[in-house]
Amino acid sequence: MDNSTLRHNIFAAALRWPLILAFILAGSLLGWLVAYAWPSPYQASLEIYVGLNPYRALQDRYVAAFAQAEFRNVDDYKYWQMQQLNGLALSDEYLQETLARLRGKDPSWGSVEPAALRQMLAVYWRNAGQWRLVAEHRDSQMSGQAVQAWRDVIIENANLALTHSRDLYRLDLLLRSLTDARLESQSRFQQLAGISRALSAWQNDFSHLPPSQSVGQPDYWQLWSLTAGAAGPDQNWRMLLEEIPPEQAPAEDFRPWLERLAHTIEVEMQSLESRLDALAEENEGVSQEWEASLQAGQGLAATLDIEPSSNAAPSVARPRPAALTALVGGGLGFLMYCLYALAIFSRSADG
Repeated sequence: MDNSTLRHNIFAAALRWPLILAFILAGSLLGWLVAYAWPSPYQASLEIYVGLNPYRALQDRYVAAFAQAEFRNVDDYKYWQMQQLNGLALSDEYLQETLARLRGKDPSWGSVEPAALRQMLAVYWRNAGQWRLVAEHRDSQMSGQAVQAWRDVIIENANLALTHSRDLYRLDLLLRSLTDARLESQSRFQQLAGISRALSAWQNDFSHLPPSQSVGQPDYWQLWSLTAGAAGPDQNWRMLLEEIPPEQAPAEDFRPWLERLAHTIEVEMQSLESRLDALAEENEGVSQEWEASLQAGQGLAATLDIEPSSNAAPSVARPRPAALTALVGGGLGFLMYCLYALAIFSRSADG
């Protein structure tokens, strides 16, 4: 087909505007009938703000404990937090509470189950920032009720979980301090136990010395160094160091002083045993509280911030209104006419 023939055919097709209009009107009518017979549900939407400081990933060790996974970088940590919040929003726990609130407002929700409600709801997000919550329903009022109640449940329940997550940070610090205290007490106990064994050897050696014999300078300063190394901050230890017999004193002067030293060590070791038992008991209690808060925090980071973007009413609209469907149908009708005209021109060209 040459250019002149093509122009002639296009001009001839354009002159058949009544037929073109008929195709367009037929398509528009069909689109309107489809919209009338199968109307799209109403969509009600609200926005919430979700903020997160991802650079606390290393400090928020409890998040990795809850996730049972190590986060290799900040992006992994942030994405897991967003996914966790998304999962909680559509969880049975949140949806059951949403339904309970809806049924309290409108008995029409009485027959709706959590699985059916989940099909009506959707969360749209790319990252931290503005999240869009959407509820779809054939009834515009019920779609608005659903997204409003759902938004409120998410805000309240997530912030309740965040109080436990923030408490985890305090408990984590407390567990670390208890661990440090236990290590310090155990180290002191072992030090005193070693000095007590050395002291027993000293007492055995002194028992073989004549009462009037001096202990000798090397032994004296070794004993003094041992006592000074064991000395604690309390007054008993200071008095022991101050009242140690003189260097040239006979062995019999050292025996009562060594008994006082042994008694002081024994008393402190008993105190340390009691302290270690108390620390172990406290550590067990705090560990149980930490585990309970870990589950109640639902893996949400302490730095997560969740709040409504505004107090405005839900925005309700139909994503596929009848006018739009009719317009699309008219476009399809025009396309059908073009295909029809093309078929006619092809047939005439072959003839």
